[in-house]
Amino acid sequence: MMKILLKLFVCVLVAVGMNAFAAEETVRLWDGDAPYAQGKEDKDIPTLTIFLPAKEKANGSAVIVCPGGGYWMLADKLEGSEYAQFLANHG
Repeated sequence: MMKILLKLFVCVLVAVGMNAFAAEETVRLWDGDAPYAQGKEDKDIPTLTIFLPAKEKANGSAVIVCPGGGYWMLADKLEGSEYAQFLANHG
């Protein structure tokens, strides 16, 4: 019985903790294909990802993070979303 209660407690903590992270929304820059687009894969579609802080931490400021990468690879995770998530978590 104690193991079941412990597992339930951990599940509740994880569920509550997930709500503490910033909300993330991805928006396409063009409704159709981008001008001069050459690919149809997800990585070829230009987007903006918006990281909103929790309402109690929001202070009205904004930061634009432009990750590196280019011809060989995209560095959006290492240089983009991790920093944006950190900043959003701090308001």
